[in-house]
Amino acid sequence: MKKITAAVIMIFAVMTFSATITWSGRTLIDTDVTISSTDVLIIEAGSTVRFAYGVRLIVYGEIISSGTESEPVQLIPENPESNWGGVEINSLTGNNEFNYTIFRNIDVPWSTGRGGLTITGSTATVSNCEFYSNYSETGGAVKIVSGSVTVSGSYFNKNGAQDGGAVYILNDSDYASAVNIIGCKFEFNEAWNNGGAIFIQDTETSQNMILNIVKCDISNHDYSYLGGGIYYSNMGKIELELSKTKIFNNSSQYGSAVYIKFNDINPTAILPQIFANLLIFKNRGYYQSGIYFDMGQVQNPANINFTNATVADNSISAYKEKQDNTSGIYIKSSGNAPQIRNTILWENTNAVGESNFFIEDGSGPSPYTVFRYCDISAFDGGDTIINSDPGFERPPLTADISVFDTDRFDYHLSLESPCANAGDPLEPCTELNSTRVDMGAYGNTIEAVRAYTTELPPAANTDIIVPAGYAKIIDFEGKAVKADYGELILNSNSEIYFKAAYNADISFTKLTNFSKFDGGYVKIHTHTKPELVQGVDTPPQSITFEESIDLVNADLNDIKLVFNKNAAIAEVNLNNTKFFTKDGTMECGLEIIEADMINVENSKFLGFSNGGLRVGSDLQTKTKASGRISNNTVSFDASESNKNKAGKRVGIEINNAYNMIVEDNEIEGGDEGIVVKSSSGGRISNNTVSFDASESNKGQIKKAISISLSSTPAEISGNIITSYDDASITDVIGIEVDGSKADIIGNKMYYCYYDGGTDTRIGINIINPLDTLRIINNTILNPFLGIRNTYGAMPVPIILANNVYWTDYTFLNYETIYDSTGVTFLNNCFIDSTKITGSGNIFEDPEIYNAWDEDFSLASTSPCINAGIVIDGIHSFLSSKTVYYYGSAPDIGAVEYWQDSQPVSVETSVSGTDFTFSWASVDGFTNYAIYASDDPYGTFTKLEIVSGLSYTASISSAKKFYYVTATTDPVGKYSEIIAEPDVTSSVSEPSVENTGTAAKKVRIHRQSNR
Repeated sequence: MKKITAAVIMIFAVMTFSATITWSGRTLIDTDVTISSTDVLIIEAGSTVRFAYGVRLIVYGEIISSGTESEPVQLIPENPESNWGGVEINSLTGNNEFNYTIFRNIDVPWSTGRGGLTITGSTATVSNCEFYSNYSETGGAVKIVSGSVTVSGSYFNKNGAQDGGAVYILNDSDYASAVNIIGCKFEFNEAWNNGGAIFIQDTETSQNMILNIVKCDISNHDYSYLGGGIYYSNMGKIELELSKTKIFNNSSQYGSAVYIKFNDINPTAILPQIFANLLIFKNRGYYQSGIYFDMGQVQNPANINFTNATVADNSISAYKEKQDNTSGIYIKSSGNAPQIRNTILWENTNAVGESNFFIEDGSGPSPYTVFRYCDISAFDGGDTIINSDPGFERPPLTADISVFDTDRFDYHLSLESPCANAGDPLEPCTELNSTRVDMGAYGNTIEAVRAYTTELPPAANTDIIVPAGYAKIIDFEGKAVKADYGELILNSNSEIYFKAAYNADISFTKLTNFSKFDGGYVKIHTHTKPELVQGVDTPPQSITFEESIDLVNADLNDIKLVFNKNAAIAEVNLNNTKFFTKDGTMECGLEIIEADMINVENSKFLGFSNGGLRVGSDLQTKTKASGRISNNTVSFDASESNKNKAGKRVGIEINNAYNMIVEDNEIEGGDEGIVVKSSSGGRISNNTVSFDASESNKGQIKKAISISLSSTPAEISGNIITSYDDASITDVIGIEVDGSKADIIGNKMYYCYYDGGTDTRIGINIINPLDTLRIINNTILNPFLGIRNTYGAMPVPIILANNVYWTDYTFLNYETIYDSTGVTFLNNCFIDSTKITGSGNIFEDPEIYNAWDEDFSLASTSPCINAGIVIDGIHSFLSSKTVYYYGSAPDIGAVEYWQDSQPVSVETSVSGTDFTFSWASVDGFTNYAIYASDDPYGTFTKLEIVSGLSYTASISSAKKFYYVTATTDPVGKYSEIIAEPDVTSSVSEPSVENTGTAAKKVRIHRQSNR
């Protein structure tokens, strides 16, 4: 963060303002802003734009929001508890762009016809954006009315609308349109009428639209009437491709995944419709579940190309029993049914039993003409239809949504699936090394079943090489053997399977994966067989490597990777890799006993009995590793948590590491989240650790972050720790430092209600620390004890500053601190004043906004705002005095409340040759810096810092540009040159009369640069 500044630019001369407007830093918009048809608005990376209640941004020109992954743009309300009016784009020229932009808490009044972000007849790209908690009547997050629009790589969560909980697409234009929704994720949005995630409406009078929805995930949308995931109404003007998309865990009355309706008013020749590579599973309907086709009066059903879908484990509400309450695919037609090809319909159920399809058509079409080259369970089969277990790699146990986890189950076909190479022989095949398409969602994609060979184990020290696009089965023929090989080389999109009756002792020198260069993926699996193929499944296997592991874009099933250094320099690099064990018996996914450099990023560890990944050994003679463990997920299987379990379930364990950065990981369930011990160093920051009651073991203390045995990470900062309410979780500790040292800064802890009497529920637990501890700006909510500190023979100082400890359950026993010996209390907010000394402490409700939803923001009325104390090295650096807070002082707690520090209510006056401008005061500031320049986009010179609310300048014949900022610097005159201003937006254009010889026009602009 930068020192707070806020500005108003004054321009003296008769001139026209530039067509480029730039917003940067933090900006408050308190009235509707309109970007005219000749203007371009640029929002720079890292900017936060806050809008007052109901305020809109209206663009007739062009907007470029240029966020980046590390510095996104935020478009949010002025206060967390408020909302704003959204963005409207109605521009005839230019390409509007939103990159890495967050849209949050838009609430559009009904009957306005607007969505959260409304794009009408315009060209726009929305890339890698996030939409949270936005609401309107049509299109809670985005409404597209024709135009040329691409939305890619974006995330839609908890948006809501009457139609189109996340996105509403309307084809209604005199011009042809093209809309692309590519690689987006939709979850937990809500439509009170139709289209939980996406609503699509065509009109007969419009020009044509090309619409592509490709590579999306659509899940967890409930309660829509039609189309739990997608509602699609085509009147004949939309050419559609819906492909390579997963639609799961949605519910509605009809079409719990997709509801498709063609023109039923007039006979219609439809444009080409492609439905391909769809994975439709675990959806639930009230009357019908899965896909609903209403063919209307389509005259050319051959234009519907429905191929390569997997429709599995969809279900009907339990009390619906009629056969036409059907899961799977429902077709309502009049002699114009579509043809379904290369599709798997498996174990879709209603209350009576399996119900995979139903055809409502008075002409009585034969299923064999509608379904071609399909695998349909509970169907007699014949012709081109089979009824054989498709051999999914990890199918769910039932169709019940409540027991489903998308990471733990997999609808890919196993190598020996009867659906492999069994699709329509006339269908063009684009699969690697194959001539006939597979059935199911992955046919004709890079994830189709590989051509494979079965081989005996090679001789010792021999390399195993799997060619690109092929698979190998290494068959140990049921023998318990020790196998030492050379290098395991996996080329792009290759797979290796180990087939053994026992846990073989397998080791390699290196693991090399060439798929990282072209975006391909690889698999390392134990061998499993479909139900109808004889043989036994291979038990979990452990594979050891000694020199290096280089693995990217990989899937491991029942395989544990072990690394134990046997080289001068040994490195482990993993990225985007999933480790999974299906029966919960394998203790962990990755164990690095000794290595020099370690980088494990963007990976998942699922279902292991004791942990996700372990680094290091407690032997001090071993190499102390350095590296990074970041953006990983470790999740424990609730149903397996107590099976074959020995010891604690630890998400990430660091042992004897020199400098290990552990950041941005998510750990769900387990007994301990992150454990650092045995003289380890590094940093633990921005991780999320949660304890799920259903996964806990009674009688065992849960610890989110534990530092012990003389470890000294530089800091434990920015972590989120949550413990859900349930009687089975009795003992929880957020952060524990035992015989070690670390700064504990900006962590957030939330414990749900539990009436457990005297059980251990502690925020921060300090045991015999090595040296002075600083506990700064943490928020700790609802444990029985905020901070517990116990000492050895020599107590060390503890500094407690700017922390919140509060509980919503004041009728339970609670205590701020166990022992205040050696503790300095500075500017904390505590519920309990017992044992509290020091200065600046307050004992009032901090007014945390929404902690149960991991939003620890302060309400605008919180007594914690500007109530903290500056700690050098945390809130400012002594050398540069860069301030890391907003307002007159830091806030108390883990989240700074943003306040506008921008002078407003600017007034101007001219007297002779003197021009005076004045402004309203900014809360928390008494001093204001004045800057001037001859060029609004050039360099500005700081002229003076004043303590009042006005400044007078002499008017010269040359144009001059001024701006003012709120500052904490002392009063005085300066000649300091600074960078050009970042943020300019026109707020007024008053004309003023000069009492001298010439009239001057003054144009005022507002700036905020933080």
